Amino acid sequence: MNEDNRISKKVLSGIIDSVLQTDGEKRLEQLEKITDFVKIWGVKSIPDTQFNSIKDAIHNRDNRWINMINGALDEYNPNVMKTTLMNFGYNAFVKGTKKVRRNREKYHCNIPWLILFDPTSACNMHCDGCWAGTYGNYFNLSPDDMDKIVT
Repeated sequence: MNEDNRISKKVLSGIIDSVLQTDGEKRLEQLEKITDFVKIWGVKSIPDTQFNSIKDAIHNRDNRWINMINGALDEYNPNVMKTTLMNFGYNAFVKGTKKVRRNREKYHCNIPWLILFDPTSACNMHCDGCWAGTYGNYFNLSPDDMDKIVT
């Protein structure tokens, strides 16, 4: 890992720790810091208008995404949240997007920055809005099939 990556990962980790240790207005300030971090260290092709929209959403008490984020930060284990934020925020978005763009040019094809698939439909939780438990226990991917999809 080069020095810039090491520094940016450490900075983001510290900001995430601050988010996880606060609530209310302080948390919103920390979420805004994450936005600033991504703007500085992240993908340079994202226009300022999108960053401004994110900052506006952070301070909009009716914004469903911020409410969802705050709910998760309040309810889930802080270690799980930090790992998730580091994986999606740093590994996938800050670091991964740059790699995806380089590989798109190198291989002349579209490479997604995220692959989402359901290894099984055998779920009995019946969460609102989720399709996983709707299909019964019939559709399952083997580890070999999952490896083929990703490869």
